[in-house]
Amino acid sequence: DIKAERLVQAEEMLERMPNEEKEFGKWFIQQLKNIKHISVDEKVHDGQMILNNECQIVATPGHTSGHISLYFPNLDC
Repeated sequence: DIKAERLVQAEEMLERMPNEEKEFGKWFIQQLKNIKHISVDEKVHDGQMILNNECQIVATPGHTSGHISLYFPNLDC
């Protein structure tokens, strides 16, 4: 099995974490391990509209490659 990029990062960070934070780090790693893997059905790109043009894909690079946000311009939130 190939580990998720975020899990690898968390495991590497645990080694450098102060002792008083390691318990949280271990808990966080377990949460990441509990995430169920799903297959990609469709690749999306920045600016693409999906869900009958109700939702826009916004590229939001972050902790791992491929981060996106979903923007629903017609929602009154």
